Amino acid sequence: MENNPYTPPAAGVADIAMALRPRPRAVNIALVLIGGALLIQLLFQLWHLQQMNFQIVAPMQTAFAAGLFLLYGLLCQQLAQGRSWPRIVLLILTLGGFASTCFAIGYARNLDIPVGSLMTTPVFLFNRLLPMILNFIALHLLFFPGGTWFRQEPD
Repeated sequence: MENNPYTPPAAGVADIAMALRPRPRAVNIALVLIGGALLIQLLFQLWHLQQMNFQIVAPMQTAFAAGLFLLYGLLCQQLAQGRSWPRIVLLILTLGGFASTCFAIGYARNLDIPVGSLMTTPVFLFNRLLPMILNFIALHLLFFPGGTWFRQEPD
């Protein structure tokens, strides 16, 4: 009876060892910062929709924003599990947002729009600047204090 073909294999699953590793405090803080940035953007978008009586003017732009929210959620979930690739994707997205913001400021200056008044609008502050700052702080925590956790081999 020792040759039972229905016994489970003796080898363990590789992901269990990664899930059992304790997550460092820097990674936990980074996840909270990324989640906070998402929450700020979501609350601002809902407030902005309420101001427009929930009429969607550009459905493709709304679908793109919803896709970004889902992507950031997936990145947070993968970061919490100890995967290393979401750090690179988050860096690319954050640098892309920074470049887009710099381009928008330069374009506004080119059109002789006062940049000071543009940078104090709620759209710029809560939808662009504050989430970008929180993401840069989270990236610093993910790459420097918490970076060794992502490079550790599972036991």
